[in-house]
Amino acid sequence: MFDAVSSRTVSAFPLSVGTSLAFESVFASENPSVDPDRKIPQQIKITDYNKLWINVGTLFRNMYNAIDRNAIKYVTAADAADAIQSEMDFIDDLVHAESNGQTSTVFYICTYDDLTSRFKMGSLRLPRTDIQLQYAKLYKSTLEVIKRRANAGRIREVLEYKSKFSGGSSDVLIFTHFPVDLLNAPKFRRMDLLESHTGILKKQTDWYTKYYEGRDLNMLPLNGILLTVFGDDHHFRPQTRAMKEAVLTVAKERRWTVLTSPRDVVAGIRLMRDHALRDALLLQEQY
Repeated sequence: MFDAVSSRTVSAFPLSVGTSLAFESVFASENPSVDPDRKIPQQIKITDYNKLWINVGTLFRNMYNAIDRNAIKYVTAADAADAIQSEMDFIDDLVHAESNGQTSTVFYICTYDDLTSRFKMGSLRLPRTDIQLQYAKLYKSTLEVIKRRANAGRIREVLEYKSKFSGGSSDVLIFTHFPVDLLNAPKFRRMDLLESHTGILKKQTDWYTKYYEGRDLNMLPLNGILLTVFGDDHHFRPQTRAMKEAVLTVAKERRWTVLTSPRDVVAGIRLMRDHALRDALLLQEQY
């Protein structure tokens, strides 16, 4: 039932509402926002970046959440892929026009199949409820359709990764809701995050908010080791309170900040009194 997809909630741009609201912080539109009282948090200059990296899974998430709950069961993978493909084309054209060709878009899909090998002590979040399973099934099948179309040359290029990007020497604005994507930041000259819905621009100094209930963790850099301990809303469950407190003790003793380097995080963990925990943490990849 394509009507379920085409009638999804949009905003000033013909994009699912969570995606449109984000891009309303970057580009002006002649059309009214779905929230006329909304204040743009900050105006982002797209030409400050060479590349705009967009997680296709985030486009799917925002599309799914914009569809009426009673109609979602009628949406097929092909329907969803058609809508996402249309959004990709619109964003690509918008970025090219507004940047006068100075900024290019990179669309990518991650499978995240390597998380258990990269983060051995991480407790992965898996779909369990009927609603979660329904979402996961449509998510996977939709992205498979998009990958097949891209590989066949029927649509624009879509890069495919597990969780590690190929990187490059670019200044990147990234649009994703997966914190693990941000661990790729050291591969780029600069990486800033554009958040769905809020349209807030988050630099690395704000990425501690991506930890699960992370508003008070402003002494922690976003790091693979720490992500497996404190968790996030999408891939990792947080570890025990005792484990988190042990790491926070080190953070306070070593005066970590959001800009503490991976090397200094490792140096602090090596000093932990709990050697079993220390050794387990050091098995995790940092980025």
